[in-house]
Amino acid sequence: MPWVVIEKTPVCFASEDFWRAVEVWDRVPHVVNRRLAGVEVLFHEEIATDPDGLNFKAAILKARKENPLIVGKWEEAFSMLNTLGTYFPPFKEDHVNSNVDVILKKLMPKNPNHHAPSLELEILEHDVDAVTYATLTTSKLGAHPSPPFPYKLTLVKVDESFFLELKVWEKGDPTVAPFSGAEEKSILWLKTILLPKFSKWAVTPSNVSSGSLKLISVANYGALYQSLKNKYAAKLMDLWPENTDPQKFIHEDLGIAAYLLLLWEQERCERGSEERQSFVDIGCGNGLLVYILTEEGHPGLGIDIRSRKIWDIYPPSTKLKVCTIHPSEQIPFPAVDWLIGNHSDELTPWIPVFAAMIPGSRYFVLPCCPHDFFGRYGRKNPGKSVYQEYLEFVQRDVSETLCKFATSVDRLRIPSTKRVCIIGSKRLEECSTEGYKHTTPHNFLVNVLGYSNCSLPEELHSPENGHALFVPRPSKERVRNCTKVDPHVITEVVSIVAAELLTGPEESHTYEEGWDCGRTVPLETLAKLIPSHLLEKLKNECGGLQTLLKNNHFIFKVSGGMVTFRRPHFKGNLQNNHFSMKKNVSERQVKSHWKSRPCWFHTNHPSGCPLLDAQCSYIHSKNEEQS
Repeated sequence: MPWVVIEKTPVCFASEDFWRAVEVWDRVPHVVNRRLAGVEVLFHEEIATDPDGLNFKAAILKARKENPLIVGKWEEAFSMLNTLGTYFPPFKEDHVNSNVDVILKKLMPKNPNHHAPSLELEILEHDVDAVTYATLTTSKLGAHPSPPFPYKLTLVKVDESFFLELKVWEKGDPTVAPFSGAEEKSILWLKTILLPKFSKWAVTPSNVSSGSLKLISVANYGALYQSLKNKYAAKLMDLWPENTDPQKFIHEDLGIAAYLLLLWEQERCERGSEERQSFVDIGCGNGLLVYILTEEGHPGLGIDIRSRKIWDIYPPSTKLKVCTIHPSEQIPFPAVDWLIGNHSDELTPWIPVFAAMIPGSRYFVLPCCPHDFFGRYGRKNPGKSVYQEYLEFVQRDVSETLCKFATSVDRLRIPSTKRVCIIGSKRLEECSTEGYKHTTPHNFLVNVLGYSNCSLPEELHSPENGHALFVPRPSKERVRNCTKVDPHVITEVVSIVAAELLTGPEESHTYEEGWDCGRTVPLETLAKLIPSHLLEKLKNECGGLQTLLKNNHFIFKVSGGMVTFRRPHFKGNLQNNHFSMKKNVSERQVKSHWKSRPCWFHTNHPSGCPLLDAQCSYIHSKNEEQS
């Protein structure tokens, strides 16, 4: 039963980098293997030269006694472990290697309905830069979340060059095919997915996350998340009335809910209490998190500055309230166990303050857009990202130093770039206050916590007492898709972009039926050509320059970060034009949009519009424009 070399690729790293990549693959396999939720190490043993595998078997038996998780549920898997001396001998008599580690791991699947938890044996041979992985769980336990055969990664040096070698263990029965269809897919995955990622970790290990879900059980999280998904996701997808992406928001809030439910369950166990924690979700948005937590038995309230359409589909048990929370006014919600700030923006630094005012209250915040107490957060350390610096501000400066909370930081597994949460589990010092009902958060911050900020501009202070002013977001959300930008700004930006597409040598232009389509230019290059005073007008718009150009889709085509002209094409008669192909559009609406605006190409392109007046859906003649 030999090892078979499947892939051997040249690499630009050496032994130290190889083992650094192994450490990453061991710690966070779920970032590559999407079937996994995480991994748990059951035992880690160092084994000397052991031709017969006796020491290895002894380590397995020891782990079997000391780890209850292995006994019972994994009983069938041990029938394979006991035969490793013949099935998968880790040591050969002709291969003296005393620097060996043996690790037994539990692989926890992301979806327990599709894949069963597995045991994986890992053998690290440090002297020869090789690591072997073998799945030990029997097939009766379900489909494997990892390759169902042993495989080995080895760093090989040939002369002065290094190669990363992938081997797999071939079946010993010559009467059957070496690999089944499923095994062939696993081999392809190892070659095309794992090897490139492994090589990248060896070269750039700093890009890998330090880990997630550190405060809860990964296995319990995977099971609970899948249960919540099965219970709520399909129903919410069918009923979703918002213009936002339901996939992102539903799965994000399901992930947050699963995390909080497990965190709160742990807290009840530690406190010896069976009573479900109460909560207030500050800036609850669509209210989905409030709905899920309430349905799972936790009494709570969601507050936001404006309601959403989806609020109307929730049952009466989901308590949602339209309210503006202003620190200069008393807190408009009852005392609760937990305060939640999920992307709560300008209220994020205030939430630890609110929690400090309520005796025994804790908090969970998921910071997004950086704000301090009275406006946008000002960057102080150019050596760090704004996001990292802001996380430290909320945790260290606000929560620990100012509000005296014992805090923890964790990384969630949600479809969002902002996934780091800060948790204030308990206060180290109780402030001398008669209760939050008798003061405002602003006065509590200044007079009780002793906060002062003299660096703020004078216009941000109240003329009566000199205190800084908090500015809440408007109750009506401003449209930020570039449709409300000054038309003169749009015209000027379009002219600059068009001029750039039409410049350059002739050979850089493309032509369709003899019509000059101009050049294809990177969006980044075009952004550098726009004067700063025009870019300033687009700064607060979602998507900025790209959105503006996409809004002018009848002129430009934006794809993959590249911009070019969109050549007008004749779409046949009136009923066949692009607008008439949209759903729920009447013939009257189609006619109202036909010839409704001037043709940009007819007026501005050096070659004019490639279509005849009767073919173009935009106005060519002045007579048409006047009529």
